[in-house]
Amino acid sequence: MIEFWWSNEKDKRKILWVAWKTLCRQKDLGGLGFRDIGRFNQALLGKQAWRVWDRPHSLLSRILKQRYFKDKSFFECGTGARLSYAWRSILWGRELLEKGMIKTVGKGESIRVWSDNWIFNEFPRPALQSGIVEDEDLLVADLLLPNSALWNVPMLKHYFLEKDVNLITRIRPSMVREDRFAWHYSTNGEYSTNTGYKLSDALVEATEHQHNIINLVEHRQWKRIWKLKSSPKIKHFVWRASKGALVVADRVRSRGMYANLLCPACKMQPETVCHVLFLCPMAAQAWELAKLPTPRNGFSHSSIFLNLHHLLACCDSNKTEFVTHRAFPWVSWHIWKARKSFVFEKTRQSIDSLVKLAQDEADEWFIANGPVHKTNDLSQRIDPQYHKWRQPTLPFIKSNIGCSWAIANKNRGVAWIARDHRGNTVLHGRRSYSKVNSWLEAELLSLLWATENMSSLRFSHVIFEVSSRMIVDIFGSANFFRGDDTLIQNIQANLQKFAAWRVMFAPEICNTTALRITRSVTKDQRTQSYIVRGAPSWLRSVILSEKTYNGE
Repeated sequence: MIEFWWSNEKDKRKILWVAWKTLCRQKDLGGLGFRDIGRFNQALLGKQAWRVWDRPHSLLSRILKQRYFKDKSFFECGTGARLSYAWRSILWGRELLEKGMIKTVGKGESIRVWSDNWIFNEFPRPALQSGIVEDEDLLVADLLLPNSALWNVPMLKHYFLEKDVNLITRIRPSMVREDRFAWHYSTNGEYSTNTGYKLSDALVEATEHQHNIINLVEHRQWKRIWKLKSSPKIKHFVWRASKGALVVADRVRSRGMYANLLCPACKMQPETVCHVLFLCPMAAQAWELAKLPTPRNGFSHSSIFLNLHHLLACCDSNKTEFVTHRAFPWVSWHIWKARKSFVFEKTRQSIDSLVKLAQDEADEWFIANGPVHKTNDLSQRIDPQYHKWRQPTLPFIKSNIGCSWAIANKNRGVAWIARDHRGNTVLHGRRSYSKVNSWLEAELLSLLWATENMSSLRFSHVIFEVSSRMIVDIFGSANFFRGDDTLIQNIQANLQKFAAWRVMFAPEICNTTALRITRSVTKDQRTQSYIVRGAPSWLRSVILSEKTYNGE
């Protein structure tokens, strides 16, 4: 495969300028994001291992259990002797599966603190020992306060390192839910080949490439290269230049082949990537004519990284005119093309025509890929039937849920407003939370509070409308999402209490009332929580307009 990548001619081998392992790294780590065939096969086999474990009553699982792990669980069975090729392959997939499985905390009665993977820090793992282990059989349930789902913080500080204490206190135990295994790397807790391969990728980066870990500056530069506003061909060329994967005399010599080191164009300096693209008189004139600023001390003679870093920084600088600097990827590309024409065709292109051609191609690309003019009126971008809130049909009550999250102080406002089939407001509520760690957590807490209230108020048929598609994906059908979060489990338990329920998506324009109530928490600092009959007086005109739209 790597020979196919570097050579476009059949039966002719070319120099492999970049190692296959490097090509298989993620783009923001300096690779091209290719998939390693062996690790991808293991990720595929991990899916088969998952099915054997997750579907114990399937015919295949029952046959394999009877043959290979009759008296044990799937994760406890050993390799043994006289194994079939298929079973050995599944066990290889299980190796990857085990590394991403985590035991989610419910009651905590089956999780062994020191041996089970129940804490996540880069990868699932057991708790770290802060000193001599006093109780090797300690369970997670022993770390909770009696008859509650709250952590015994003094006990946590006694047993664990501060780092683990912080990780543990983020976990939400449950008094009713059992502990269970889940795949940590997906939102729904189910294994997928894609997430399995990503875990394999992360494991490789954490082990084999310890000596190759890139710093933050380099990491950002790779990202900026792939986000360049230019064609894929040009971005790939910039990547090749960054990797030194251009056929110049210096690189050919480094592979043990003879080549005249002098630059064929100027015959003054050794031909390196830096020289060809930046330092050769032809290249220097091109950069000057293109009106692209050079570094104060000139381009580096040895570091292509520094030279590209300067040009990329110019793209981000407000001091340089956009029309001037946007052509730099095309200028570098045409400098390289001019060099190849001179070496192989013995033709010398004028600097004026080189720069003009580069700028013209850049202009054409930006015209063809210019920004799409989007209207500011959200209503023009949504199906007309969803311009306004719509009342439910009997016997349903519709509860619109709003969520507003202030990232700076991690405060979050929640609101819901319940209306009947006539559009009349039955009740509404508002609540504030603090120390919310993520947007998803904020959305889940919003739905949790709404389901608790609708259940306690004895509504049996409820439609919950939210402005988050992810929440709809999780709870939008009776086939529950297999989440590994206690919040998800608690919401699912609440939904089971209703005779009928739906979780539906509503664009923000159709969820205006709930969103305006919740923003009063984060914007106006109204942190008082309440549940009252009727609608808020300051939003009656909005609610009346929505009611009128529905034919009242």
